[in-house]
Amino acid sequence: MSNNHQFTKIFVNPSYLCSWNNNDKVEIHTIETLKQDYPILFNEQKNEIFCCHVNGLDDYSFIDYIKLSSKGTGLKDTKNTIYVKPIDFLNVPFDCDNMTITRIK
Repeated sequence: MSNNHQFTKIFVNPSYLCSWNNNDKVEIHTIETLKQDYPILFNEQKNEIFCCHVNGLDDYSFIDYIKLSSKGTGLKDTKNTIYVKPIDFLNVPFDCDNMTITRIK
């Protein structure tokens, strides 16, 4: 049986689980909806540091976290099956003040 798959590189649109005040408010966002609903997070002057509590990952400003965590590519074969490369930021929570953000897709 031959394994002749043809792959097309695709970009995966990341999703984030966001929570505030110890889960008083929980929402799922894309980068676009975060920009729309919470533009203050993308303010260069207020660019706050988000701390990671997992060994091996650094703390990042919010803007750097979004840039780094959104770099995910996958491969889609001719049968439209998506194979996503592992991403270091998946399921790793980052905290800043009363907000926690975790990349979930």
